[in-house]
Amino acid sequence: MELTLEAVATDTFRRDFFLRCFPEREAQALELRFAFLHRVRQYKRLVGRRDLLPRAAKDIAASYLQQVESTNQLLLPPAAEPLRARVLAAVAAGHCPLGLFNGVETLVRELMTRDAFPQFLRSREYSELCDALRSRRELPLAEVLVDARRTQFLMRFLTDQFPGEEGNLRFWVHVQTRFLPLIQTTLFSVALFEEVQRHVRHVFNRFLVGEGEAAEGSAATRVSETVRRATLQQIMKLQSEPFSPPRYANLFRAAQDCVWEWLQTDVYQKFRMSSLYVVLVVETEDLETDQQLRRLSEHVQATVKKSATMRHERQSETIPKLARRKSEAQLKANAVLPALVKMPIKRPMSCFALEMSGKLQRKLIQRTW
Repeated sequence: MELTLEAVATDTFRRDFFLRCFPEREAQALELRFAFLHRVRQYKRLVGRRDLLPRAAKDIAASYLQQVESTNQLLLPPAAEPLRARVLAAVAAGHCPLGLFNGVETLVRELMTRDAFPQFLRSREYSELCDALRSRRELPLAEVLVDARRTQFLMRFLTDQFPGEEGNLRFWVHVQTRFLPLIQTTLFSVALFEEVQRHVRHVFNRFLVGEGEAAEGSAATRVSETVRRATLQQIMKLQSEPFSPPRYANLFRAAQDCVWEWLQTDVYQKFRMSSLYVVLVVETEDLETDQQLRRLSEHVQATVKKSATMRHERQSETIPKLARRKSEAQLKANAVLPALVKMPIKRPMSCFALEMSGKLQRKLIQRTW
């Protein structure tokens, strides 16, 4: 199992190894192809944003389809000219659905998959990329077995390299994911008792005894006979005692330890050197990147929503404050106006009064001298 073109194209670190495999001019053309595929992926993500599609389509067409040099670098064959013309006409008419560039995208991807990528898979640069990915991300056995998707890679490796031994991994996973969660309770019920007994019989008969045609090839062959007998004795002992789910927690522990030791010592180091492990690392990195981008997007959206809420609250608080201030000012004005109305108004003195007052003041001054 090898890496795909999509896995290499979506990551700068992996893409650099790919481009090193080719001469400079060809590498530039391939880089332009990667850029075109990336822009088309971004265009297709504008689901529900029909208002943004025409502008994005015009940018892609101007960058990759309208320029003759760019079109030649994309290595579009002459037969693709009608397709290019139809896309340009649709962009000019403003008809820009999400699948507008599907034809050109498929053609570019097929050209790379058919010619350039097989050459890369046979190159020294691809081996260096695999070694770099193994060194950059080490996944312990425990991190693989806690995830169903990752466990499938290990199961596929066992099928290829250890045929007939897959039952060991199936036994470990079944006990860990189905049996142990069943007994994580202290409550008693007849239904739970019957369910636990049914699981015990199923696990022992299928993996530790291997009864029936369906069990062929699924037995836990790495569990020793001594551990099998001890497990059977423990089952008989538990059946003779009062039922308590926690007592079953260690029932298959010794058998699981046998499988774990075999996986850790004999299998996992070989698995890490396989191409399946490289593909697993790439898938894990891409998934974590998507999760980080999703969390970042959720954080940005939450921040924007919080800012809008705070702005609305401030506006809601400001309007009552302005109204309250206006009301207080009105009350003060109403309190001052009556006082002003009650104050006596002094009338100005007439000219005659002013003249008599002046004569009186002069007489007083003369008498004083």
